[in-house]
Amino acid sequence: MVQAVRRSIVKDINESDVKWFALMEDGTRDKNKRENIALAIRYVKDGVVNDSLLMVKATENLDAATFTELTLNTLTKNNIDPSCMLSQCYDGASVMSGKVSGVATRIEN
Repeated sequence: MVQAVRRSIVKDINESDVKWFALMEDGTRDKNKRENIALAIRYVKDGVVNDSLLMVKATENLDAATFTELTLNTLTKNNIDPSCMLSQCYDGASVMSGKVSGVATRIEN
């Protein structure tokens, strides 16, 4: 069921009106100190703006390299071209949006 929904979302993203999309990513820590990362994509299809949750994954590694790899692997695994990412949205945590080596900077490079 989950895979069918994901395939439908990816199909919509790849058939969207424009090839560009926005990435939204955030995380929350559970009582076991694992970070649960949620990745959503915003895109336009048939003139309507859509926000679709693409992935939720738990990780114990809280570094920018792990989050970057998780993000890029999720996109490529689902045949979503990272070079079509128009914008990125994260919380204010330096690991996500840090100017030197945060996830946003790593993805831009």
